[in-house]
Amino acid sequence: MSLELEDEVSRSPEVVIRQVLDYFLCHPEAVDSADGIAHWRLLEVEVQPSVAEVEEGLQLLVSRGYLREVAVPGSRHVYALNKDMQDRARRFLAERR
Repeated sequence: MSLELEDEVSRSPEVVIRQVLDYFLCHPEAVDSADGIAHWRLLEVEVQPSVAEVEEGLQLLVSRGYLREVAVPGSRHVYALNKDMQDRARRFLAERR
C-alpha cells in the first residue's frame, strides 16, 4: 500500500470517528474542543486527523448520542462523553474493529 493511499485510508471518516470515540471512552471525564482533540488528545494515533475531520466526526458522534456538545460562554463548543450511552458506544466500537 502506498503511503499516499495509506494516509487516505487512515483519515477516512470511519477511522476518525473510532479514534475520537475511543479517546472519550478511555478518558470518560474529558471535555475538550475539536481543536484541542485534534491537536492534543489524539497524539498517539499514527496519522493525525485535521481539525475539520475531527469536527465532522464529533458532529456524527453527537448526532448518534455518544457525545454531548456543550456551549461554553466566550468559547467554542466543547465535547464530552454521554455517559448514559457509554456501554452502547463500546459496542459500537467493538462492532467496527
